[in-house]
Amino acid sequence: MIFKGRISFIHYINKKISYSCRKSVWTDALSVLLNAIFARMLRNLICILFPILLSLPAVCAQKIALEKYGLRRENGVIVFDELGESRIVEAVGRLKKRSLSVVYDTMRIEGADVHDYMSVAPYWFDNGEGVWERRDGERNPDVARWEDKKALNRMVGDVSLLALAERLYTQKDNGREAAMAAERMSEILKAWFVDEDTRMNPNMKYAQFIPGKGREGKVRGSGIIELRGMMDVVESIELVADDDRMSEELLADLRMWFGEMLEWMVSSPQGQKERAAKNNHGTWYAAQVLMYSHFCGRADLLMQMQSELKSRLMDQISENGEQKYEMERTKSLSYCCFNILAYEYCKDALAKEGVDVTKWEEWRRLETAKNEVRPYAENGGVGWGAQQIKPFEQKEWRVIDR
Repeated sequence: MIFKGRISFIHYINKKISYSCRKSVWTDALSVLLNAIFARMLRNLICILFPILLSLPAVCAQKIALEKYGLRRENGVIVFDELGESRIVEAVGRLKKRSLSVVYDTMRIEGADVHDYMSVAPYWFDNGEGVWERRDGERNPDVARWEDKKALNRMVGDVSLLALAERLYTQKDNGREAAMAAERMSEILKAWFVDEDTRMNPNMKYAQFIPGKGREGKVRGSGIIELRGMMDVVESIELVADDDRMSEELLADLRMWFGEMLEWMVSSPQGQKERAAKNNHGTWYAAQVLMYSHFCGRADLLMQMQSELKSRLMDQISENGEQKYEMERTKSLSYCCFNILAYEYCKDALAKEGVDVTKWEEWRRLETAKNEVRPYAENGGVGWGAQQIKPFEQKEWRVIDR
């Protein structure tokens, strides 16, 4: 039997254990014990073999962080000009040492574990009778009471910043500062993904939950989009690991976590619903699966999503560049740019596998879509004829070309 990824092997072993022990009263205890043994054995094996089996890329995209600090890439390499360098140094100097984890949120959803990520759908409101209704483009201020999303975004931001700092100091031959940045980053990663007391469970089952009457037991996949910042985390990990400033043990733990999240995304009802989404939600799902599959060595999923991406391009974008599903939204220009950004992440993920999507016939539609929105996006949305109920921010466009 050929195993195309470490997680495939884990699930094969678990199935064999479950089948062989099905009629035993000791099934649960034996399964827990063997899972713990196999997890430790696999982690140690991965520490030795994974760097050989899967080389890490020398380039990191990190589009959000690059836009935030005014940096750019040239031929895939991050360029630190004088202004960008000073921004990074100042930001690291201001960076607070804080505990970031989903376990600190006091808001709870019935049935959820303290380690589960929890959030409420942003565009849904209580109509006063206990029934929640959707108002597209209008954010419910009560959503801010839920802390997990804010903690996630802070973690992504801190990790991205420290990875950029590590690369900056490495390029300047300042090994001491580079090592310090990498160590701080590793501490944050351990707290969010590894440490038993604070780690996040690898699922998004309770993301963008909708409370209220009649919503009990309804499955929503849309919350998976809140995980998209994890792609920048993966690229930050790769960047620092490429400079040999992350332990193989931590790398193995991180690949284990993302492998489990990936398995949940492709097998859970929520993941299947998001995969089938026609609009930007489906594109962001594809981008995440591609990025995590590269990180975890899931060649099978990389092939599947590549094929689906071509079909998605043809369905979403017309020959004249119109994005029909995004044009239905109340912030159509924002969502057109948001969908394009998701495709750019797909491009970056596949580039790590040596795939140049710009040579696809289907990709021409994406380029046409970019040209369609460019003059309006670069001009702050002036002249855009479709609905845009909130002012368009130019950073929504700038981030695409980072």
